[in-house]
Amino acid sequence: MNGDPPPKVKRPPQPKDGSTTAPNCEGIAEHGTCQDGVAVFCDVANNELRRKDCKALGKSCLVDATKGAVCEDAPPPGGGGSGATSCETGVTFLGSCTGGKAIWCDPETSQTVTWDCGADSLTCQVDTCTFDGSPVPGAFCCSAGAPPPPTSECPALGFAGECKDGKARWCNGDTLVEKVCGTGESCQTDTCAEGAYCCPDAAPPPNECDTIGIRGVCSDDTTVRWCSGGTVQQVTCVTGKTCQIDKCGDGAYCCAP
Repeated sequence: MNGDPPPKVKRPPQPKDGSTTAPNCEGIAEHGTCQDGVAVFCDVANNELRRKDCKALGKSCLVDATKGAVCEDAPPPGGGGSGATSCETGVTFLGSCTGGKAIWCDPETSQTVTWDCGADSLTCQVDTCTFDGSPVPGAFCCSAGAPPPPTSECPALGFAGECKDGKARWCNGDTLVEKVCGTGESCQTDTCAEGAYCCPDAAPPPNECDTIGIRGVCSDDTTVRWCSGGTVQQVTCVTGKTCQIDKCGDGAYCCAP
């Protein structure tokens, strides 16, 4: 009907490759496109466009979700109803499931799209699939069974969170947040933040030799400590002497009163 809104475009997953083009290919990619029943694609290696006249072969040009523009037998017309845009092959926007493939007309390009569901371990279904969280009208590829309901760790984790596998994990409301601790950090609880968070590792205790040096210190009235060759030395003053600084020697030393 004229008052019907235009159908939403159904997008199968992008092919893993085939997006490359070359200067003489007029912006057409290696994956190719259909133009008036002709499969047109870029020969990247030779920097030129190539064409295959599907009509002359008694076939239809289809844009396969994996193989790109190909010549195949015309699929039977499918779909109908609201917003049923039709391609030159007679396939509508809603499309149909044929031979394990989802086939429909892309209303933006007026090209017939075919998606081999089995190649992606999926099944072709009509009016039951979802994509990016939205229902997809007509034929599309999706898993055979209904997806399991999403599970949320947030009720158990809460804002306090936990430390797991070198990560701090907590929830902001119903949103799970994971922070990977970097070099010089470790996940700690209630240390530098409330609950689990990536905090700087504790600094190693200072080397006593760096502190007292060769001049040494009096650790109490009768004990002299100093550093020699990177090792702390210690003596206890004999009776009648006490540890004093710069009294009878350079730095800490056992001196008479």
